[in-house]
Amino acid sequence: DNVGRYLFEAFPDRVANVMLNSVSVLPGTTDTEAVVAPVQEGRWDAAFAVNGVSAVAFDLRGSPFGEDPFDYHFRYRDTVTYAGVFDGFVFYQALRDHRH
Repeated sequence: DNVGRYLFEAFPDRVANVMLNSVSVLPGTTDTEAVVAPVQEGRWDAAFAVNGVSAVAFDLRGSPFGEDPFDYHFRYRDTVTYAGVFDGFVFYQALRDHRH
């Protein structure tokens, strides 16, 4: 069980799971060291950069990003799509511009 599941069950049709642009967690990650890479090998960041987008939010269902194989965490890699896990997506700055 987790808080997300509880909220979805307690408040059906009133809770959304929204992804903030981040990195994928790759195999080799441990409790003390994260092995990461850009989501979809950087294609999402590249798509926003080419179009001059620095901030946007949208529903994943029905978007080209929503049908991409889920590669956000290696344990669930390629078993579902992004729209199958998240309702929406918020892009705020390219990953290279995030503080570390």
